Amino acid sequence: MDKKTFQRQTRILLQLWNLAGVETDITAGKINKVVKKSNESSKDYQKSYRNLEEIGAIAVIPYRTTAKVSLTQQGLQVLRENLQDPQFEYGSRERPRVKDVNAILKWFQQYESKAATAKVSSYDEFKKLLLQTFEQVDREYNCDGFVPIYQVRRSIGDQVDRSSFNEWLVEMQRSDLIFLEEGSVSDNDPSKIEDSITTPLSGLRCYITKA
Repeated sequence: MDKKTFQRQTRILLQLWNLAGVETDITAGKINKVVKKSNESSKDYQKSYRNLEEIGAIAVIPYRTTAKVSLTQQGLQVLRENLQDPQFEYGSRERPRVKDVNAILKWFQQYESKAATAKVSSYDEFKKLLLQTFEQVDREYNCDGFVPIYQVRRSIGDQVDRSSFNEWLVEMQRSDLIFLEEGSVSDNDPSKIEDSITTPLSGLRCYITKA
């Protein structure tokens, strides 16, 4: 995906979240007024809407002469990943738009600033954090108790190194606190598979359920 398309899609997702939240309809016209720049037209964004709909990041419903659009749970995850991507930036000659800056500040205040930054150094600390994160991800993404390991790992972030995460996750299963389940991740994304876990005896495990 070229950089311009990436930025347009990210702005659509960002302003959908900012104006309507998750799974709440809003007219495409209202979003276009917010996302398009002075030298752009609504037609410039048609491909971006199609691409986002194809990957399940947005839902589009015909409505009178236009359409209504909503951000999906999948789209929320895509937005999270895009905001962390270096491609989402303003050029040296481009003035950042207040509407984008305010939306990003809102995102930071609601999500990123609440993430604990202290390193987890013991199994007991990890157990507590893992179970808390499980509940948070389950609730936020409507997982119905079948929570992707990659989402838990990414939510915990740098608080736990990868090897300790893997070791302690398996230990929690041995202690019957959780179960590591089979299954494939959405869209078979290699990075999501990498952020799952592979055990010597059971192979690839992509989901966590609680005992």
